[in-house]
Amino acid sequence: MNANGEHSEFALDIPPDVDPQTRTMVEGMSPQLAKISVPFPSEPVGTGARWITHTSTELNGIHTDVATTYTLRERTGDQYRVGVSYEQSAPQQDIDLPGMPPGIDTQVTGVAIAGSGETAGSLTMLFPLTSTAKATGTVDMRVDDGQGTEDMHQNLDMSVNVESIPT
Repeated sequence: MNANGEHSEFALDIPPDVDPQTRTMVEGMSPQLAKISVPFPSEPVGTGARWITHTSTELNGIHTDVATTYTLRERTGDQYRVGVSYEQSAPQQDIDLPGMPPGIDTQVTGVAIAGSGETAGSLTMLFPLTSTAKATGTVDMRVDDGQGTEDMHQNLDMSVNVESIPT
């Protein structure tokens, strides 16, 4: 992590005895967890300041682009509270979905996810003390089994609450 709170490298150490379904879920969430910290701008900001970051990430094998807007709501000493909103999209792309049989071609035809929440923490800690977010969106795919294609539409409704426990 650099001085502004941006991750340069992130990895989860998943125990080998974790069941395959849980492992797949945690591995899919790993890129999102890496982005849970707030990347502050290099110039000083005060209450009410807004800044936007643009990142790329992977969501279950789908390469996505994320625009995140941060608003500093409160800061007292090292403690902060930031409002967060984001929009996630993806270009059309071929993907390998886990669990699909060989010979099945899958293409993402659209991703539109938007969410908002709040993060509170300390500038002296790697991860925030609390982070909450709610998001909704859609993922559209086309699946081709060599004999025909089928369009799939997923509606997403997510809620994430993270709490760090200082040791």
